[in-house]
Amino acid sequence: MCGILGIVERHARLTTGLPSAAARMRDALAHRGPDGWGLVMLDGDAVEERSATGPAMRRPRVADAPRAAILGHHRLAIIDLSAGGHQPRSTPDGRFWITYNGEIYNYRELRRDLESIGFRFQSESDTEVLLTLYVREGAKCLERLRGMFAFAIWDDREGTLFLARDRFGIKPLYCSDLPAGPFVFASEPKACLASGLVPADGDPAAAALFLRRGCLPARVSYYRRLTPIPPGHWARWDGDRRATGEYWSLDTTVAAFATRETSADEAGRAVRQALAASVEAHMVSDVPVGVFLSGGLDSTAVVAAAREIHTGTLRTFTVAFPGTPWDESALARQAAARYGTDHTEIALTADRFFADLDRFFDAMDEPTADGVNTFVVARAAREAGLKVVLSGVGGDETLGGYDSFVDVPRLWRWLQAGRAPVARRVLAALVERAPARWAPKVAEMLREPPASLPALWGQYRALFTRSQISALAPGQHAKPAAEFGDPDGGAGDPFWQIARCEIEEFMIPQLLRDADAYTMAWGLELRTPFVYHAFLAAVGAAGRGPRRRGESWKTTIFRHMNGFLPPSHLGRRKEGFTLPFDRWLREALAAARPRDDTFAALLGAPRSRAIVDGFLRGRLHWSRPWALYVLERFRQRRHGHETGATRASP
Repeated sequence: MCGILGIVERHARLTTGLPSAAARMRDALAHRGPDGWGLVMLDGDAVEERSATGPAMRRPRVADAPRAAILGHHRLAIIDLSAGGHQPRSTPDGRFWITYNGEIYNYRELRRDLESIGFRFQSESDTEVLLTLYVREGAKCLERLRGMFAFAIWDDREGTLFLARDRFGIKPLYCSDLPAGPFVFASEPKACLASGLVPADGDPAAAALFLRRGCLPARVSYYRRLTPIPPGHWARWDGDRRATGEYWSLDTTVAAFATRETSADEAGRAVRQALAASVEAHMVSDVPVGVFLSGGLDSTAVVAAAREIHTGTLRTFTVAFPGTPWDESALARQAAARYGTDHTEIALTADRFFADLDRFFDAMDEPTADGVNTFVVARAAREAGLKVVLSGVGGDETLGGYDSFVDVPRLWRWLQAGRAPVARRVLAALVERAPARWAPKVAEMLREPPASLPALWGQYRALFTRSQISALAPGQHAKPAAEFGDPDGGAGDPFWQIARCEIEEFMIPQLLRDADAYTMAWGLELRTPFVYHAFLAAVGAAGRGPRRRGESWKTTIFRHMNGFLPPSHLGRRKEGFTLPFDRWLREALAAARPRDDTFAALLGAPRSRAIVDGFLRGRLHWSRPWALYVLERFRQRRHGHETGATRASP
């Protein structure tokens, strides 16, 4: 796990100022890799390598290189802790250079395959294996990789840059979208912006997209001149144009899944085996691996699987909220005792939460209404000396743990009841007056009937309705098709339609993006065994078991794992790993003196005040005022206190 960066010129010599730009990018990524850094400058007829450990070194470059380039890397040493893991790294002939972030879990198997056909290695790192495999197979090598990764490989002879990102986009990778000048890429937007080569202009549609979703789509950045490499894709830049390709598709994968139903016991057995194999792969490391343990089913299952594989000390971490109904620390302690872990609890109070918000927003590169919980527990794990943790992220999306797997198909059937348009409008007006949190969304579903199950899922998952966004951000609209992927793309088994939506439109752009940002803010690598293409393929091939009445598919699956999980965990309704936001926001917004200027802005602007009042009266969920607070704080941090939708007033 690391931070990567690069600047590529369109000609053979570096423009004055580009080495300084690269150094600023490197410094902006220091939090991602506290174990060292490297920069390599391929300029004219020479290669200059700089690192944190010694003086600069110069050597001849390959002959007649058509373009100049700078590659950089900040290292978090996890596999091959020696200098053999230093990056950027080149092939022995100096033609290919790599800067790489992530872990290839099957690198030892790939190395054996390469050695069997004559390749020899100088280190024990997965970086060298990845570079060698690419040199041999090109983009086809991506199909053989099992892991999480984002990397860039520079071909100095041809003057081409190859970029790639893992199947689920666990590791981030941004690149510039500029009509002229150097091509820039990095692990985080802040590094690209630090170069001074990429303007910080925001996308006019970004605010509306964020208010609709609580995050931005996986293919979108808040910054107009930055583009994320999409999950499961590669890109190649040759100085004139950027070509792209897809090597893995969630849609194609899900479409091939077995539609047959199986018994609950068979489903439980298949998931347990697949999880055990995935956790074993995710334990590959030369440093100790811990686990985030929330007290819920997913993280407890990861701990259970890790304990079956690992007999030594296993560290677990949970956040406690003393004296609140949201405190699941007792369940986490029970699980820790059952599986014999070295357990740490982090008590989080409102005062500590608000005191840490400045650091939280410093780490926020894209606006998100989530992530605080990850930020808090990641800090504790890193302060305890860990570099790697496993998480239960992805269990709900892949195993059917959310209410949406039941609610959305049920709503779809209700909305298909054949009501005339006039009747729909009348019913929508009546529903909208209901004193319930769900009323605005259901009214929108009636006024704007969805064309497919995925489109309905988007309305169900939406943070704000379109009419609320129009009031909050006049003139800022996102087309419905841009809000949640393809709204007309529904086909096949309803379960896997919802799973695809939850994975592509929620887990990837929000949970995984946040997980990377807020663990790497502390120099901590987070691994997600449920988010693994081999696990998903095994679950899909096994067929879907029955759902016990009154519980989720996921809970029924875990119930049929023959004592794998504690009985005390199986009878509880899903709560999620969240914070006591409702109480804390009520206290902050009801205080005679607001905690900060942003809370004062929320209370003072008529448009946002309506949302705040709705929350205080119990008609809106806490996530709505929190999203407005996040958007305003994000804009202040990124644009020098730019006036945003939450401050606008007529």
